[in-house]
Amino acid sequence: GYGVVTAQTGIRMEALCQYLAEQPSPRDDPSGYALASLPAIGRITLGGALAIAGHGTGVPLSPDDPKYAFGSLSNAVLSIRAIVWDPASGSYQVRTFDRGDEDTDVVLTHLGHLMVTGVTLQVVPNFHLRCRSFTNISWKKLFHNDPQDNPFTVQRLLERHGRVNVIWFPYTDKPWLKIWDRAPEKPDESMATTTPYNYPFADEPSKFLVLLLRNIVSFTSRLIPYASKLQYRVVERALKKPIRDLWGPAWHTLLYVRSTTVPALAAGYAIHLPRSEVQGFLSDIAEKIYQLREQYAREGVYISCGPLEIRVTGLDESDGLEGRLKGGQSGISPPAFSPLTRSAAYSEAVDTAVWLDLLTLPSTISVKARGRANAFDVDLETWLFDNYPAAQVRVEWSKGWAYTAEEGAWHNEEVIGKKIPESFSDTPRSFEQTIKKMRELDPHNLFSNGFLDQLFHYSRPE
Repeated sequence: GYGVVTAQTGIRMEALCQYLAEQPSPRDDPSGYALASLPAIGRITLGGALAIAGHGTGVPLSPDDPKYAFGSLSNAVLSIRAIVWDPASGSYQVRTFDRGDEDTDVVLTHLGHLMVTGVTLQVVPNFHLRCRSFTNISWKKLFHNDPQDNPFTVQRLLERHGRVNVIWFPYTDKPWLKIWDRAPEKPDESMATTTPYNYPFADEPSKFLVLLLRNIVSFTSRLIPYASKLQYRVVERALKKPIRDLWGPAWHTLLYVRSTTVPALAAGYAIHLPRSEVQGFLSDIAEKIYQLREQYAREGVYISCGPLEIRVTGLDESDGLEGRLKGGQSGISPPAFSPLTRSAAYSEAVDTAVWLDLLTLPSTISVKARGRANAFDVDLETWLFDNYPAAQVRVEWSKGWAYTAEEGAWHNEEVIGKKIPESFSDTPRSFEQTIKKMRELDPHNLFSNGFLDQLFHYSRPE
């Protein structure tokens, strides 16, 4: 029911997926293997994905689904190798941390503060997905406050399909909705994939379109709504019938972001909720974002033509994680710094994370408007922390957070020094305990930088 793969951390995710798909099972099943949880970007390295607790989208559909498969990639680790301090020899040495070992949870998601060289992961038998795209459903239907209002509320889509992705361009009414279904056989209506990255209009936008967007909004921010609507129209028209309904190996449809995609700055958060409260939260946050945009527009300020992206996953659970574990599952701890690690501050009913990524295209916003864009992110971040307990609001490490109106992301000292530590205060290993252990593993602070020193409250000697 599972496989085991060992890889060095420099391999790119798309290459690892390709390798797994080509490996026959011990029973000579030619279908190969796959990663259960997969970020959308294929060109990042395995080490990079683990450092930030890379994730995909998807929640369990039945009690038989292994819960570990719907959390972060870091949660699928069985053992991990890192260069750490060895007190006995007084030097840095390569050490293998098995998942059941006491300190392994610290290494699993390390934010770049440790040097990880190799990893052994549990993988699943390869499976096929059908991915369908829709651009004709209004955001008011998707995010309606009543989950039973219509068949296309996000909560009902999760109940039926499990994997959902929403991309909502500002100042437009109908998001780009993608849903995935398990499909061992190709449906007659679907087009079979041969590779990942099946949306060339998004992965490799024309130089003309990029230049046009930049020129439109560099003239005045009042044109940003038109630029945003232009992007939606490009998506709507480029999604011709064949690629609206794709079928193939799971990684073919789950990898859809390339390095050639238009670069964007993204504010990112993971909100922990009971599955039954996902719809209510999405209704509230969508209305808040809409109201903020309307408020800023009345002031003559138009923020960005980058979309809001929504994905939903399970938390980092050990159920189903079986390969090569010492002492059984009772000794397994979740990744200490994963945004998906459960907090003891809330009940077992909290089993789901809603990921919010609010994108700004850096080339499409004037210097004058940049401060207002930062203020918009401050308003949204403040709303999240004001309306939900600290334990339920996690920052997405690879995105923007801790905003100030003057300097943008990663400068709000209260969020860095108070809110983030509070969000991990009731996890199996607290923020402070994790930092303490990292210092033991790297007492000379070799693998760090100025920002990590600030986040980890590290003072370098003069």
